[in-house]
Amino acid sequence: MGILQRFSDIMSANINSLLSGAEEKNAGKLLEKYLADARANLEELKSETSAIIADEMAAARRVAANNEEIAKYDRYAEQAVLAGNDDDARKFLDAKSQLVAKKAELEAAYETAKSNSDKMRQMTRKLMEDIASAEGKMVELRAKLTVAEHKEKMDDLMHKVAGRTDMSGFENMMEAVQKRIDSVDAKVALNEELADKMDIKKLEEKPGLFICNLGTGHGYSVLDVIHAFSKACGKELPYVIDPRRPGDIAECWCDPSKAKRELGWEAKYGIEEMCAHSWNWQSHNPDGYKTAK
Repeated sequence: MGILQRFSDIMSANINSLLSGAEEKNAGKLLEKYLADARANLEELKSETSAIIADEMAAARRVAANNEEIAKYDRYAEQAVLAGNDDDARKFLDAKSQLVAKKAELEAAYETAKSNSDKMRQMTRKLMEDIASAEGKMVELRAKLTVAEHKEKMDDLMHKVAGRTDMSGFENMMEAVQKRIDSVDAKVALNEELADKMDIKKLEEKPGLFICNLGTGHGYSVLDVIHAFSKACGKELPYVIDPRRPGDIAECWCDPSKAKRELGWEAKYGIEEMCAHSWNWQSHNPDGYKTAK
């Protein structure tokens, strides 16, 4: 499948549409199949995304190297003119012209590579969000089915009690029924809590060290942070854009889906709110925690 078709399929996927009209007993099977396919696609997508991001990085290096060569031959030509070596200056300018002719082609290749990598990043983020959403719906569905199952058992028990003509031991029977009702009510309350807050069973079963990422799941550039902080403090922050340092990666951010899946935790604020809260605290406490109010 081509990258554009795959992009269209993943970005248009909708969990709610998948489950629309499905009975609860069939919805579970649909969700299980969707999750199995989505998880397999995610691993493949991560591998493809890494390769395409590497292509983008290589294209960016070629553009930067070409620009450096243009600047170098420009300097050589100037130095040759100052030294009175016009022939050498012409040679350097010819070399520079050839590099300038390649510049548009290299930049176009970089833009194509960047567009492809942006789409792959979007697909990866969207698929991760869809998987987390489907896992949440699976927990909710299981809770509802458990409630329905216990209600059915209670209805059956009440029918048996109502149909008895022998009243001996009736009070004992009703006490037993009440215990069953209390048990069902407790399980219903628990399942409703699970549906709202997700399952934290992992921590209960295996207390101790638990490793997960906490974050928004969205990457922010240095410029994003600068602009957000400028907005928070109401001032323009000065900055200088320099070439990328050797070894700098294009993008890096954490995947917080494990925290949402197993702890029910997810970030409520974005970069603007985070910077605003940070500035508010720091501006009211310039010396740090010593003067915290």
